Amino acid sequence: MQAGLLAAHGFNPYRLGYFLLKEVEERWDKGRFGPEYEALPLVELLDANHGNRGELLLAHAYEGVELDLKKTKAVLENLHRLWGRPVHLKTVVGGKEVLLSAGS
Repeated sequence: MQAGLLAAHGFNPYRLGYFLLKEVEERWDKGRFGPEYEALPLVELLDANHGNRGELLLAHAYEGVELDLKKTKAVLENLHRLWGRPVHLKTVVGGKEVLLSAGS
């Protein structure tokens, strides 16, 4: 390996790739793969200036599995704390589309 390839200073895409590969190898070696490990929710940013108020509007790509509301609330509260403005998430609860919010 080239000297400094895995140096910890600055952003090094080779270092990132190396550690991602190590994570994949570790998961594979321990049998941690398949649908139960890939079932992370997909959330996308719809608007970073929602309502022209600097609020975040996110959307959960609902694929038949609802979000854990306790964890979702905690994540929204942490995003609100980081963003400094209200944060909203469109998702599905009980078969109906809802808008969950933190900080409003």
